[in-house]
Amino acid sequence: MGDPSAFGGTLEGLRAYHLGPLRLHAPLPLPLLAADPAADPAADALVRVAARSSLPEEGERFRTSALSIDADGRAWMDMAGRARIGIGGGREIGVAPAPGLSEADVAALLLAGPLAVLLCQRGLVPFRFSVVEVGGVAIVLAGVAGVGKSTLALALAARGARLVSDDLSVLSFSDGAAQPVAWPGTRRIAVWGDISAAVAPGRPARPIRDGLARHFVDIPGSAAAPLPVRAVVLLRLGAGAIASARMQPAEAVARILDRVTERAPIRRLGAEGPLLDTVGRLCRAVPVHHLQRTADLSALPALADRVLALAGGADAP
Repeated sequence: MGDPSAFGGTLEGLRAYHLGPLRLHAPLPLPLLAADPAADPAADALVRVAARSSLPEEGERFRTSALSIDADGRAWMDMAGRARIGIGGGREIGVAPAPGLSEADVAALLLAGPLAVLLCQRGLVPFRFSVVEVGGVAIVLAGVAGVGKSTLALALAARGARLVSDDLSVLSFSDGAAQPVAWPGTRRIAVWGDISAAVAPGRPARPIRDGLARHFVDIPGSAAAPLPVRAVVLLRLGAGAIASARMQPAEAVARILDRVTERAPIRRLGAEGPLLDTVGRLCRAVPVHHLQRTADLSALPALADRVLALAGGADAP
């Protein structure tokens, strides 16, 4: 695990979770991740909760508005004054929360970037996509922020699909394997409150944090093991009717990479090579469909039906 005192903090009452292919131990509940019931005490990464003064000083080399990276690759995130978080070597996260910050808020802040940074440091690619399971295979819903990936995943869940991950999705290839797999990730779908009420009125939902209108919606029965990817659906908003078309691999690669908004941090964290390799192999291995949707929520059932048809192998017009 590297230097156990890099960030200090408590390790009492550790809980085990799945984060993609990694086993993450944390001293606080992380309800957005799947619990790991295995008896093996080994962990791939640790979360520590520490006093701000116990975190080492940063030696800044690279900075964006929220992320800085030391010369030794250790990353730091200032979460709008709510917490200072250090991520070291893909093996440890130190969290120094502001006084009075709840465990639920700390868990939500970890999802807002630090867990993605940890994955990048391990050479794994975290995509801001939604992934659902249909008939034992994974369907990846890709697109820019705000295009409706989570909303569509919620509509598919109403038709029996199971959530694999939402907004923090890890896709990878095993050594020598031609088939990509999607790893279990976040276990709840994050949508705005009005969408939650309209699309899933009977499902439990709660605000992501106090004062925020965005809600987590519980989706029971999520997949507990990596699943083979059957197809990628690349969403975009349009004014016309629902329309879909299969894309050529080269075009699909370019379109997906255009929708990865964190290329500079990914490059600085040493994960651009895995990103390019994963996207290239993904688009050669499985069909990628362009799917136009409208902003009209009443069209979601038809949109979900189109995705299910594409998952079944249909190249619907």
